[in-house]
This record gives sequence, C-alpha cells and structure tokens, in this order.
Amino acid sequence: MPLENVPSVPEVDNFNLGVDNFNSEEEQEVEDDEIQYRDIDYDRALLENKENDLLFGLELEFENANREKLSYFLVDNFSNVGISSDGSLDDSGLEVKMPPMPINREGLEYLEGLCRAISKYGGEVSTRCGLHVHFSTKLIRYIFLNENYDDIVFQQFLKRLVFCWFAFYKVFFNCLPLSRQDNRYCKALEGDNLYILMNREKRVSFDVDRYSALNLRSFAKYGTIEFRFINGTLEFNKIKNWLLVLKLVIELCQDKKKFNCNYKKMIDCYNTPSAIGQIRQLVKILELKKATANFLMSRFKQFYVKNKDFNVFFDFVEKSMKSL
Repeated sequence: MPLENVPSVPEVDNFNLGVDNFNSEEEQEVEDDEIQYRDIDYDRALLENKENDLLFGLELEFENANREKLSYFLVDNFSNVGISSDGSLDDSGLEVKMPPMPINREGLEYLEGLCRAISKYGGEVSTRCGLHVHFSTKLIRYIFLNENYDDIVFQQFLKRLVFCWFAFYKVFFNCLPLSRQDNRYCKALEGDNLYILMNREKRVSFDVDRYSALNLRSFAKYGTIEFRFINGTLEFNKIKNWLLVLKLVIELCQDKKKFNCNYKKMIDCYNTPSAIGQIRQLVKILELKKATANFLMSRFKQFYVKNKDFNVFFDFVEKSMKSL
C-alpha cells in the first residue's frame, strides 16, 4: 500500500502530564531457589525514575552461560534485574531483563556492566538470539496506569509511531543479518497491517502478533513500546547505537511540529527505490550524529550486499557520509 494513502495525522494540542500516582509494592525477599528466575519489579523501577520522561529497558537473549554463577552475580551487583529461561532458545538459553532506566550516563553504564557480566560468565549469542528494546514515556505510563487507551493525544502518538515504523522499517531490516530477515519472532508488520492498525474504530489497535518487530501488544502487558527486530548481541556499542536511533524515532513521534515538518520526507524515504537513498533519508530525518550514522551505514555495508547478493558502489556512500 502506498504510504500516501495512509490517513494523515491530525494535529492535537500538547498538554503536560503528571506522574505522581505510581504505586510500588513492598519489596519481597528472593528465596535461593527463585534467584535464577527472578523477574523485574516494574512498579519500583518506574517509581525510582518518575521524573524522567523517556525510559528504556532491554531483554538480552544469550546461550551457554553458567546460569547459577551469573544469577547470583546479577542479584548481588545489579538492582532490580530479571533473569529467566527463554522459550525461543534451547535448554542453554537465558534472557536477562534490564529494568526501565533513562538513556543517560547512569543507564548506559548499567547496560555496559550488564553486558560485561553476562560475557564474563560464558554468555554467547547465536543466530537464534534477539535483542528486544522497550520504551516508555510519561504519556505512555500515564495512559497505562489509568487505562484511558482512547485518549486522543496517546492515539495520535501511536499513529505517528506506526507511520514512522512503516517509513523506516526497510532501512532497519537492510541493516540486519539474514537470521532476522525472515524470522517468526520479529515479523515486519508491513503492508495492509498498517491500514488496519490506523483505521480500526479510528484508533490504533493493540491486537497485533506479539512477535511483530514493532510490538504494540507489549503496551497492554507492560506499558511499553517494544522493538524486537535487532539481532542478539552483548556488544555494548552496538546496543547503544541502536538505542540512540530508536530514541530519536520515539522523540520524533512525540514532537507534533517536527513530525509534521518531516511527514513528506518520510513518504519519500519509503518510496525511494534505492536502499542507499532510503538510509540517507533516515539519517537526515532523525538528524543522526556522525558516529551513529556511521554505525548504521557500516551495518548496511556489512549485511545489505550479503543479503541481496549484488554489488553496491560504496565509494558513493562513503563520500556522502563525509558531507554529513
């Protein structure tokens, strides 16, 4: 479906939201036999970060770690971390859940330490592993707590988000290995699904496959927006750069004026026949810093040629990057 046929996003007035009504259950002690399957106290994590607008959390999938040693180390050294088996992996597969944190120095240092700890105790990633990124904002948390899903400001944010996903998803998938290209755990959410999402009862529906690359069903359970398309990794710099890209997508959807200014550019990004042209458009729309733009371009160079099995003249790409 051409992107021009997607219903336009009407403007809505901004308003400030308070988040003073977070409730935190009393922290309970974790018994020894529960440590390996500890989950996150989301109420506590959100309460601790209620002054921050944009929060992120991660699900890190990996295999072959020493489960017992890693579990005790994480419980002793990382606040409110969750660890459990992962149903999409075999018996050696584990998943570590990082609690909601702001994308600042504290949050990134926590993430870097977590990646090092998992690797220290034997954690490795394979083509079966994925990296799931969750985001929440004050608006998302307010709506989730009050169950006011038809709120017009929230619905327009979701429509912008779905629109952005449809405009950019081809770029994202061109920067991924083959193991994520046709993967039942990160379906693209493309084509007619967009029209259904944007028009059902004039509101965005959460009734999508939980294994969609953009998983809106996560909102109903956790009060987050989940991106599931990234391949598994324990390399901090890779995770950080993906975080920065997706953070800018969320912020674009939050900013009505900036979104409207880039509306036509996003249509052009989707309709551009050249994969190189699409990624250049995305870099400009999101105003990526050079280091993050270079990260995406290096991923494109590594995987697009391999996935599509035809030659691209990267001299042109490298010259264009220098002009950013």
